[in-house]
Parts: sequence; structure tokens; C-alpha cells
Amino acid sequence: DGDYYRLKDVPHGEIRRKKYFSYITQSWREMYIYTPPGYDQNIETEYPTLYLLHGGGEDERGWGMQGKMDLILDNLIVEGKAKPMLVVMPDANMPGQGFDEAVLKQFTSELKQVIVPLVEEEYRIVRNSQGRALAGLSMGGIHTLYSGVNNTDFFSNLGVFSSGWILGMQQELANSQYDYMRENSNQIN
Repeated sequence: DGDYYRLKDVPHGEIRRKKYFSYITQSWREMYIYTPPGYDQNIETEYPTLYLLHGGGEDERGWGMQGKMDLILDNLIVEGKAKPMLVVMPDANMPGQGFDEAVLKQFTSELKQVIVPLVEEEYRIVRNSQGRALAGLSMGGIHTLYSGVNNTDFFSNLGVFSSGWILGMQQELANSQYDYMRENSNQIN
């Protein structure tokens, strides 16, 4: 029915747009940040943060503009099905060749060294792994697998949607990731 993403008479959060310079890509970039209802009024509250990654062919606007994540989260919060949180939606597109490991490493650096520190400097959020989650769709899921599984001390929860390694093209990388997951299953779980 689409009721879960329908605009309703409930308290609404807002999506903010942030431009920043990345020393990783040596370029100006942009991200969208959802703040929950009451964020500006509850000045003592620190919120958990979900870093939400878009799919291939999209950018930082995907979840916020097309995916209606703000309406979905507003509705889930009012129903008590989700906690108030910030949702950071960066541009996961990086210079380079598709899903090459160098691009995945570059995005991990962008995320850990630029995006997360910037968000933690400018917003009232929980600043430890228990306050950070990472999730992504399709290409964003591949980024989540690569960045998240290798950094479980940085992100406490991972969500991979409609994604996986592209076998053939990423066979060697996939095998090394699966080996890493087998060897570190206790830590990852």
C-alpha cells in the first residue's frame, strides 16, 4: 500500500545538505543528513547514526529524495519501531574503475577519515562503534561488505540489501573477503 512511506500528520525530521572538501578525493563532495524530529530542541541528546549507502547509478540523493527514507523513518519512530537517529547519506561514487578493490579502499578511507569525523564534529551523536551502523543497497551493499566487515570495531551493525560480490569480476576479492569472514566470524558476529 505504500503506507509506511506516506506523508502523515506525525512529527517530521529534516534532511540537511552538507558540502565538504575531501582530502581523499581532492574534490568537493556532498552528503545528506537526516535529523530526527526534535533534534534541534533536544540539545542534550546524543543520537545513534546510520550511514546509508545508495546503489550504483545513484548518488547521495537516492535515499533521501527518491527512497523517502525520511518519511519511512518518521513513521517508524512515531510507531515505536525505530529509535530516533541520524542517517548520513554520502555519495559513495569514487573516482576509479567500478568495483575494483582500490575504489573500495578509497571509499573506506573517505568514510572513516572524512565523513564520520565531519559528522561527529558537527552533530550530537554517539561517538563509538555502538552508536554507528552501516548499510547499503546494491553497490552500497558491496561497500558495506568491504568497509563494514573489515571494520567491525568501527561499526556495530551492518545491513546489506540486494547485494553481494560480483563473482567473476570480483572472484579474488570475494574469496579473500569470505576467508576473512570465516577466520573472524566471532568478532564479526
